[in-house]
Amino acid sequence: MSLRGNILLAVALWALCGPSLVLAAQSRSSAQDVNYVDLAALLARDGNYDRASATLQQVDTKAKDFDRQKFHLVRGIVRLNQQLFGQAAEDFQASIDEALRRQEAAKEDEPEASGPDLLLYVYLGQSHFYAEDYEPALLAMEMAGPKADEIRSTFALRSEALYKLERPEEGWAMLTRGYALYPDYHELLRRKVFIAIRQKLFGIAARLGTAYLERAEAGYEDYIAIGTALLNSGSPEKALEFIELARLRNPEEAKVTVQLAQVYRRLDRNQTAADLLERLAYQNHPEVFGDAAELYRAAGDPFRALSLNRFIVDSKDRLRQRLAILIDQRNYAAVAAMQRDLARVRLMDDESIRYAVAYSRFQMGDFEEAEDLLSGLRDPSLFRKATELRQTMQNCRHERWKC
Repeated sequence: MSLRGNILLAVALWALCGPSLVLAAQSRSSAQDVNYVDLAALLARDGNYDRASATLQQVDTKAKDFDRQKFHLVRGIVRLNQQLFGQAAEDFQASIDEALRRQEAAKEDEPEASGPDLLLYVYLGQSHFYAEDYEPALLAMEMAGPKADEIRSTFALRSEALYKLERPEEGWAMLTRGYALYPDYHELLRRKVFIAIRQKLFGIAARLGTAYLERAEAGYEDYIAIGTALLNSGSPEKALEFIELARLRNPEEAKVTVQLAQVYRRLDRNQTAADLLERLAYQNHPEVFGDAAELYRAAGDPFRALSLNRFIVDSKDRLRQRLAILIDQRNYAAVAAMQRDLARVRLMDDESIRYAVAYSRFQMGDFEEAEDLLSGLRDPSLFRKATELRQTMQNCRHERWKC
């Protein structure tokens, strides 16, 4: 639920710095007349934040006409967009403090002198939020007053901050208030869905999720996002509703089918999941043959698993899975027959595979080959198994009838 995409860009630069930006552009022909703060503001407005930062380093902060408030405002916006959130917060606070100082100094001649532009507090709140300083973020947004409410994305930010501070009820109320003001801003409804899921209110989450998907004209990604969140939070049945609906509306979308298979797998319906992926694999998605085979293996259908296993392109993956299926079947002769192919792709270097082949050799009565394969095992658990297997083979040599 990232809010990074809602960073306010250079609107405040134009609103707060005003026509001086144009004058700065007109004065660039003479280096000594350049106003580096205004030039940096222009660069920032165009998204050139690194160049703006370099330009600000040329500002003479000791000059008589140095505008401290504007300097910190521009640098704060640059740093905010460079994701230097802590430093950006320091700049916005410095700009606010300078504005307050000017207001106090002007009160003697102008009792109604205005203070900082409220948009500065919004910027300060954003910076604190992204720096994960949630209490100061909320305080700054509160200081912004009606200006914060004029910017719809701040409701999402404030709600998330409240949730991070373990105040989910207040976060929910913030989203409700924001959605009442901006009923066409469906992101707020979407966030209510995820708060409900976090709180394990799956019935409410499903109802709100359905409303969101209907109103927002959402794509399959939104169905998957809600369904996956429900699945990971422990409600696979509710997740199934959303992913099934996504597949009904997007039958050709491979990602939906893959996610639907994951839901069925979580519901222990491995056969259904395998069928879905098998059909998808044959529809020009060979990358899921291995997953389909694994699901058939889990469903207790080794023959279909083996039939799909042969389509796996990566030889190591194919042989590793085939080995597992054959061991499940206790087809030790087939496992032993794989030894040369396993060695060719260096899978015999894997001690667990080496032990599996050794055990298969033992089951076939080929004790000498089994002994050779067991030598050199270093993994503690496999070493213990190898020791026990050697003892068993020794007993078998003396009393063959017992084996």
